[in-house]
Amino acid sequence: MSQHAIYTTDIKIDVDTLVKAISRLADEIGFKIRDYVTDYYGNRTYVPIALYSPSLPRGIGFNVRDGKFAIEGDPYNYYYIFDKYSSLAKNYINCYLSRKQVYKLYPGAKVKTRIRETVVEMEVVL
Repeated sequence: MSQHAIYTTDIKIDVDTLVKAISRLADEIGFKIRDYVTDYYGNRTYVPIALYSPSLPRGIGFNVRDGKFAIEGDPYNYYYIFDKYSSLAKNYINCYLSRKQVYKLYPGAKVKTRIRETVVEMEVVL
């Protein structure tokens, strides 16, 4: 059954940081971005940023609700891939926020990230 779902996390974030992080993630995984997701019937729900690809044509949206990172979309018939990229996005946001903290504390640091399935690894060289 098609249904627009919203999953709110405990990650505190603002919309500007969210859009920057998800845009960067899209570049790294080869997805495209837009400002809406669709349900099974083609109805649009607008979000600050969404990822989509041929393997996830309705997209997966990202939003900020009550100051926290939220994942939105219709996973019907795409449950596995929706869950995979939901987990990846959550992990990537955590890494992105940590990276910002590293640069704030150590402006000359070199930070590399690697994505392996849904795991985001961060290497910091001071």
